[in-house]
Amino acid sequence: DGSGDAAQTARAAYVRDEAQIASNTRIALGLRHEVMDKRSTANAYDKGQGVNAWDVQASHAVLPSLRLFGKAGQSYRLPTADENRGIVLAAGQILKPQTSHDLEFGATWGGADNNATLRWFRHRIKDELFYDPTVGAFGANVNLDPTKRQGVELEAAARLNADFSLKANFQHIAATFTDGPNAGKEMVLVPNNTASARLNWQSGNQTVNLGVLWADAQRYGSDFSNTCNVRMPSYTTVDARYAIRVSAWELALTGSNLGDRRYFSQAFGCASGIYPESGRAVKFTARYDF
Repeated sequence: DGSGDAAQTARAAYVRDEAQIASNTRIALGLRHEVMDKRSTANAYDKGQGVNAWDVQASHAVLPSLRLFGKAGQSYRLPTADENRGIVLAAGQILKPQTSHDLEFGATWGGADNNATLRWFRHRIKDELFYDPTVGAFGANVNLDPTKRQGVELEAAARLNADFSLKANFQHIAATFTDGPNAGKEMVLVPNNTASARLNWQSGNQTVNLGVLWADAQRYGSDFSNTCNVRMPSYTTVDARYAIRVSAWELALTGSNLGDRRYFSQAFGCASGIYPESGRAVKFTARYDF
């Protein structure tokens, strides 16, 4: 049943050092250790989990307007109490922490108003926390076999004039299993390509933001073996926001999925188990800063 109490207590230590060498080189080192104690009456567990994260970053300006950078590290994500509730493990057992070995190289060109960044990245993930609809009668949260996400990303920003600015992003990613029975197969629920653009206008105390997001087709959430002969369709959405500041108040009107597109980004069968996203929605908010 759904009854039971759960609690999590975390303790962590973090050290970071940044150094500037001459005027054109920066180096940063970081290390974090975290211990989380977890208890639950529903799943009858009382366990502690310890994890480490670290990163090494460096950048070098080869020209005043061109900076090269690189980063290597390890990151993690600890399972939440909710994730440890929906499992099929034996009583007293919990999900393992997700860890990732990360690598990134790239270059940034331009200044504060007009710039572009191109990066190559790779994440080797172990024990990825994921909802597997093929486990048990109704699916369960699991630790996946090792996966890899690798790709390139391009970000650009431009100041069009005193009032208008534009930002755009494109990402291509290849996500695959690297071990286990599905080694070499594509990861599910990961679009190979995504792109977005946002136009911003600001004049005095008024702002307007208009954004477009496009996501490529992707595999259904149960298609770990890549045998489903269809994919979740690609989709494009448009959103906008208008805001005005009146003294300490901000009044805003926000619209999402303005084209009222019928689309979905979560589906856990093969052309089934579909969770549709919301249609057009408009909301008004008022915020007071004090």
